[in-house]
Amino acid sequence: MEVSRSIAHYLQSRQIPYQVIEHPPAYNALQTARTAQIAPIQMAKAVVVKEDDQYIMCILPATHLLVLDWLDRERAGRHRLALEAELNALFPDCAPGAIPALGQVYGMKVIWDNSLNNHDEIYFEAGDHRHLVHLAKQELMNLMCTVEHATIACPQANAEFRRITH
Repeated sequence: MEVSRSIAHYLQSRQIPYQVIEHPPAYNALQTARTAQIAPIQMAKAVVVKEDDQYIMCILPATHLLVLDWLDRERAGRHRLALEAELNALFPDCAPGAIPALGQVYGMKVIWDNSLNNHDEIYFEAGDHRHLVHLAKQELMNLMCTVEHATIACPQANAEFRRITH
């Protein structure tokens, strides 16, 4: 698989230009950025949380960690990380752990971290552990124009100062 069928259909139907980048197998966002030889700050990762009976995809740079307290405050709710079994059911056309950062494709609400707005190019998992989708920031912002955004993550270097989850 290069790009999940759902992601490819979504991007093509909206006439969004994108590139597919192949890289050696990698199993987390930072490792993927290294093997693909891209700046880790430009690698967007998806973290799925559950609020009541609803799943929400949080999109943040690979260099950052989700701060659940900040997300709780921003959305005035209580969130928990989605379980692996839940993720497998939510993303049936993706390899386990290779979640594309376009939750709206899979019918979920999305909130992206404001720090993603600082980069001209964004990469994210294509649905397997060997391919990335590469978008110009403007294309990603066009896809995210109706999506919530807030500061919901902090750099990993600041992690010891925050009550966080990734």
